[in-house]
Amino acid sequence: MKSLSLIIPVLLTQAAAANNPRIQQLYLNKSTTQKIYLSPGLATSVKMPCEIDEVITPGSGILNHISERNKSRFSLEISSTARSTNFIVHCVDATYVFDLVVNKNLHNDYIEVMGDYGIPRITQ
Repeated sequence: MKSLSLIIPVLLTQAAAANNPRIQQLYLNKSTTQKIYLSPGLATSVKMPCEIDEVITPGSGILNHISERNKSRFSLEISSTARSTNFIVHCVDATYVFDLVVNKNLHNDYIEVMGDYGIPRITQ
């Protein structure tokens, strides 16, 4: 029974990882948020379908850097003290909202946003 209790968490982690590939190409629905999983000590590179004006990452322990050579790329890194939050990418003609999920078992290394669809929904 003890060996079964060790196997089940491993299987659940593998199943979650299978649903979250480390390298992704996405089309974003602008009326929802997209989750990006980051692990402390690992970097994530994101390529957007537009030139980036600004990346807003609230909270401490989260670093972002827009590439100087290619304004459609930025990187994210988190420290061991970072907490899950959102972040916002402002482009010339669009705004994208992401959920940054701090997770020691899941991590996205590279995400390429191929395009988008939909419009942001504003509720009252």
